[in-house]
Amino acid sequence: MTAEPSALALFWVGVIFLSLLVYVVLDGFDLGVGILFATTRDRKLRSEMMGAIEPFWDGNEKWLVVVGASLFAAFPAVYAVFLGAFYIPVLLLLFGLIFRGVAFAFRGRAGSEWLWDWGFGIGSIVVAFVQGAAVGAILGGVRVENHQYVGGPFEWLRPLPIVCGVGLVFGYALLGACWLILKSDADLRDWAYRRIDWLAGVTAALLTTAGVGALMELTATHAPGADRPWALIFPILAAAALLGVVIAARTRRDELPFLMAALFIVAAFLTLPSILWPYLIPYELTVADAASPDSSLSFFFWGAGLVALPVVAAYTILVYWTFRGKQKPASAGYSASSVRPAGLGQYAPADHNSAVGSLVGEGAMAVSLAEKSPAALWDAWEARAKWEWTVAIGVILVILGFVALGSIVAATVAGLWIVAVAMVVGGVAEIAHGFAMRRWAKFFFWTVIGCLYVIAGE
Repeated sequence: MTAEPSALALFWVGVIFLSLLVYVVLDGFDLGVGILFATTRDRKLRSEMMGAIEPFWDGNEKWLVVVGASLFAAFPAVYAVFLGAFYIPVLLLLFGLIFRGVAFAFRGRAGSEWLWDWGFGIGSIVVAFVQGAAVGAILGGVRVENHQYVGGPFEWLRPLPIVCGVGLVFGYALLGACWLILKSDADLRDWAYRRIDWLAGVTAALLTTAGVGALMELTATHAPGADRPWALIFPILAAAALLGVVIAARTRRDELPFLMAALFIVAAFLTLPSILWPYLIPYELTVADAASPDSSLSFFFWGAGLVALPVVAAYTILVYWTFRGKQKPASAGYSASSVRPAGLGQYAPADHNSAVGSLVGEGAMAVSLAEKSPAALWDAWEARAKWEWTVAIGVILVILGFVALGSIVAATVAGLWIVAVAMVVGGVAEIAHGFAMRRWAKFFFWTVIGCLYVIAGE
């Protein structure tokens, strides 16, 4: 007979599922925009795409931090098994997120724009794919003995996970297209509308295939979901919402496609707990098996549960409320102009104190005073001069990742230490950043986030 989880264990599994759901919807649309970003070469559209997610993307990823920290503290056995089973996908996920962040920071300030565009687009595709592949692999079951993963490093790379990964790429792209419709006007909005039908069709085909494969896996493993016909309500709701996206797009009411796409993502996500409960690692670790002692869960509740979580939620609500509605023309172009000069050589060596924009190069583009100031030009030159080091460090890390495949256990332990140290250092930096804020709300938010990082790292 399966042991019953405590109330605190149920609270934290609820927090993890809810945070993961929020992350999938919110970061799903900005990953989707990044995927669509890779499908066009139009620089104006690309700049508008980045402008549409610029205020939101980094805050969306905070929910992934909440999921990771909560899982580590509340269900350490699941955290350990998941890292062991999905070591390579997690590395790819981190590399993809890093490339996306670097692209946001460097694209408007350094040369080699093609490199940052490539990093942003490919990074978004990789992050979406490994998330879907992990879901597909979990549905097939994970080999565990004595609360330790005993499978190989590439067991996640099977037909079902691959189909799920590709399906999530197209699902996120659909959600991203609906977000662009919601936030933009004119050319970009029309461009996104034209992609709704075929994105919805491909997503439906792939997820139907994945659903049939998952049903076969559940039947073969005698999973609890195979005996829950009521769970079919969620995939049926997802299918109806996907059809609703197409119908809403044809009505040209800009709010409806995103609402339907978000409902589709939510319904598809809720299918997982409905068929896997009470397992967190199918079909080995239940919520009761993997939970930390109630004393630890209680300590975590009074710190993170009552302080950090409400702050993150309040910050998210504040950001979306502040930047509600269509993006304004001034913000539609990323980095202050919808089309940026390709390199520093295109900046005119004119008087930098002039408040009048200069016409530069063939395109005769207006460049703002802020962009032409000596400090801004120096930052751009410095970023351009150092990008080679960034790429070199990235290559070294990739090589070390493949070396780590030779000893998964040692690499996992080393990785945990590195992550712990990085979280402590990052937490101290976040706290310092909080003290530099002039507003109490921002001070409180960054300080609490920093404390959460330090606690999780320790």
